[in-house]
Amino acid sequence: MVVGARLPWDELPFDAVVTERPGVIGGGEGIALPPDHRTAFMDRVRRVFADVPDHADAKGMRLLLWPVRGSSMFTHLVEKTVGAAVALRGGAVSSVGCDAFLPVCDNITHQVTNRKSFCESCVAAHREWADATHSPVMWLSQLVRGDEREAIRGRAASMTLEAILGDEEDGIALGELVRASVIRYTARGRVVEADLDIAREYWIAARLMKIAAERACEKFRPTRAFTSHGIYATWGVAAEIFRRRNLPFYVYGLPYMRGRVLVTRNASYHDAFQNEREEDWSNFPMNDERERALTAYLDSKERGGAYDLAWHNYQPARTEPVTVNEGRARIALFTNVSWDAAVHRGAGAFEDVNAFVTETIAWAAGRDDVDLYVRIHPAETKHVWMPATERMECIIAARFEKLPEHIHIIGPDERVSSYELARRVDVSCVFITTIGHELAARGSAVVCAGPARYAGKGFTFDARSMGSIFRCWRARRKFRNRTPSARNAREDGLITTISGAPCRSGFSKAAISTARKN
Repeated sequence: MVVGARLPWDELPFDAVVTERPGVIGGGEGIALPPDHRTAFMDRVRRVFADVPDHADAKGMRLLLWPVRGSSMFTHLVEKTVGAAVALRGGAVSSVGCDAFLPVCDNITHQVTNRKSFCESCVAAHREWADATHSPVMWLSQLVRGDEREAIRGRAASMTLEAILGDEEDGIALGELVRASVIRYTARGRVVEADLDIAREYWIAARLMKIAAERACEKFRPTRAFTSHGIYATWGVAAEIFRRRNLPFYVYGLPYMRGRVLVTRNASYHDAFQNEREEDWSNFPMNDERERALTAYLDSKERGGAYDLAWHNYQPARTEPVTVNEGRARIALFTNVSWDAAVHRGAGAFEDVNAFVTETIAWAAGRDDVDLYVRIHPAETKHVWMPATERMECIIAARFEKLPEHIHIIGPDERVSSYELARRVDVSCVFITTIGHELAARGSAVVCAGPARYAGKGFTFDARSMGSIFRCWRARRKFRNRTPSARNAREDGLITTISGAPCRSGFSKAAISTARKN
């Protein structure tokens, strides 16, 4: 149940959502959307509209899809399926689409060399769905006047990077959303002066989206809104407008589990999980069926398989043995892709993942009782559509001319299983990477030093300094005997990765409860 409380997923053409990776950028010349998948979905939608009787479940609902995009097969199908579901049940649906009106959007990355071709493909996919479902579209060029766009461009031309990143209006931190967009675009964990041109473009996009969101709400008068991410200039600005107008909105994303959609209410999915109350998940019933499902999912994360969508580990048969030294404290440090970690700000022991890694190495380098194993995230080089432009090995090399022998760097392409490494050490240290949650669910001692969505829930040691990491290692035996904490990690993991299997959605428990009440 995604929009409203009475939309059963099982009656929708949701199985048309591909379980493989989303459409990816093809050589920077546009979008590689599998035509057979898209055609199959459109045929399914047409048949559903023709054959399924109308329901009264959504009558009175006015759903705004913001903004529909055809550049990703996954998002294209999810947004269209939800729209079709509401329309079939008597609701009114309208979408907002970009007809190449923005100078840049968050579907585009540094790898796209031909924006014109990219935009044409995206707009064509949106038009195709709108025609098939007879769904009205409010194009950005219809919501924002050309002279308004030119005025915003004129302002941007003289803005400094500091002014852009600090921009705020009507209580909306536009600069923070622009910062996240620039980080995503550059695939780098920080914004530098050389990014001024692209920052100006995203600032223009954020300003245009603010105007468009206000006018779309005034024109369509929605009772619900549906969008992705809930952050960045493309979606985050509208989410803030919805919040200010007290308009219930739903944010969806692609989780790690195949065939599922992660949906949260009135918040980005990262914020929703990070701010969950303990009572929202600690008493979630863990029966045998859910235990088996979660165990199967955890196994798939290690070995790969049908459960896991984004699997970066190597098959066990192809991994090299993990060798660790005996007799000293054995600590594993698991990094994040720097740009991905930098998008989500929050309290932690370190400013960012780069500082976490380099400061931990500096601390361990000065000790003779520690072996530190730094596992660099495999997605730095294996991410299908956005490999990192800022590599952790380069960051480490820039800080340390030479590392002592008890500091071991395991590169992103080395055939070493992160899970096997974790089993061989005394404690694992993470910033916000999801492996921390997985290891805790396995009963491992995990130190969390960043604003992870699973921190502060009783099954991780939440570090506030380097010394606390070492103290956590000293307490490792006591921790490993605390099976309730490991079980709590599993219960919360059930919510964040499987989240109510009968719903086929991916809600947090809080989102499920709220949706049922409404």
